[in-house]
Amino acid sequence: MMPDEFDWAAHAEAVVADIFGEPNAEMSRPPDDVRFCTHGSVTVNYTTGQWYDFENERGGGIKELIHLYKGIDDRDAAIAYAEECQQNFENGEKRRSNGKDDEPYQQVVEATYPYCDTSGQVAFEVVRFAFKRIDGSYVTDARQAQEDL
Repeated sequence: MMPDEFDWAAHAEAVVADIFGEPNAEMSRPPDDVRFCTHGSVTVNYTTGQWYDFENERGGGIKELIHLYKGIDDRDAAIAYAEECQQNFENGEKRRSNGKDDEPYQQVVEATYPYCDTSGQVAFEVVRFAFKRIDGSYVTDARQAQEDL
């Protein structure tokens, strides 16, 4: 198979299993509408390899999913990742639980946003957290959280 003809859809189930873990069985209708996350906010079509994240209002193909959730920009690296996922999937390696990392992590305050009332007094603050793994790397999400603070 030529590099331009890589079959992303054939690797959809394995890649999605590595990224999101077990599907939400109650909300899924495989293979065309497989749901992930607690409220089924991510849907994947295993047949076409298309996905959509309703919570973050974005979607695309498996290549885009790898880019957003794994931070892999290089096409060849994305293909290697997809093939590794497929091999692990076929060998029966354990999937992660539904949308949760098995690795322990520490919450780190990434930013604080104060909101003031009309008199200029701070009415409330919103805090954004980053999740730091034990190895010092950061957990990323669809919004491309910072890798380094």
